[in-house]
Amino acid sequence: MAKIAVLITGIFPAYLKREDLQINLDRIEQIFDGCDFYYQTWDTPLYRHIFKSVKRNILWVPEPTTNYNPYDHAKEKYFGDRPGIRRFSMKPKDEKRKELVMKACFQHLGFSALWNEVPKKYDMYVRTRWDAFIHKDFPLDEILRLAQDRVVGIATVPNKFRSTSLNNRYETVADRRRQIKAFVDRGFYCIVEHDTQNKNHAAYDNFLADFVILFKESDYVTGSAERLYATQELSGAEFGWHELLCSQRSHVNIDGLAAILRNTDASRKTFEKLKEAKLL
Repeated sequence: MAKIAVLITGIFPAYLKREDLQINLDRIEQIFDGCDFYYQTWDTPLYRHIFKSVKRNILWVPEPTTNYNPYDHAKEKYFGDRPGIRRFSMKPKDEKRKELVMKACFQHLGFSALWNEVPKKYDMYVRTRWDAFIHKDFPLDEILRLAQDRVVGIATVPNKFRSTSLNNRYETVADRRRQIKAFVDRGFYCIVEHDTQNKNHAAYDNFLADFVILFKESDYVTGSAERLYATQELSGAEFGWHELLCSQRSHVNIDGLAAILRNTDASRKTFEKLKEAKLL
């Protein structure tokens, strides 16, 4: 049997229900039963409070400082004058949104800090998040076979779902989230192949779905996250993961099997919190 390390990194957002943290963590540990687990989050008063009941050996890392907009870098590097993803056009005048955008590389830095502490004795590594919502019967053996030849990124694409309840914004968002949760719960997924010859979509060849990532030790060059961030050359989120993990091997994305809790929680309370945080 392959030896697998699961790296759970990043944060559990303050706008999510606190009781869901332990429930979600238990679910992830059951899904990857038999694997070794490693944990990381930021050492701030907020996260010390959020994680105070989590009895795990967490690596507490000082939170980085922001120094550039990594989405601007990704847009310039991969999209040029062509339209990019909507989040690339977030306006600096929106201070809440600006702060979130500027932190889009923190997830890579947290991963790299944990990576430095993980023994390099495993056949495969899985990076996921504290707030990842994963299909309970995740087909690990199938995905491991796929990951033998390529880095595998997994995330349910939220913008493919269409809402039928259009009476108000909450109903629209809630309906979409119910669809996403049902899709993940059913375990449907498809492999997303990439067409580098189609220049209208070539940027997405530099995009690694990042709710669950399977990779090998040789895929990550230790310290590259910190080096690229220091020179303002690390792109945000999925583009940054591709830059860090796909320089040695090609990749494939899987649409399905995993989402994040904020994309599956259809409650009015969570909707209002996300609306206030400008995350809708």
